[in-house]
Amino acid sequence: ATAISFLITSIAISGASFRQYNNCPATLAAGKKCTISVQFQPLVARNYTGKVTVTDGSGRMYIVTLTGAGSTN
Repeated sequence: ATAISFLITSIAISGASFRQYNNCPATLAAGKKCTISVQFQPLVARNYTGKVTVTDGSGRMYIVTLTGAGSTN
């Protein structure tokens, strides 16, 4: 199989209290990697949900579901 580069058109996050940081270039060369980090900072004690969505150049979406629980500690 021939390796090809991966065009990233967007990296988005949804859900209260989740933030994402990444070092991904717009075009990820074949055989290379990048990192998407998610930070969770709940404001109140409850359950939270969210998702990270990476969209490629053809409009295909890759979705990671996020869950977290805030506490009063």
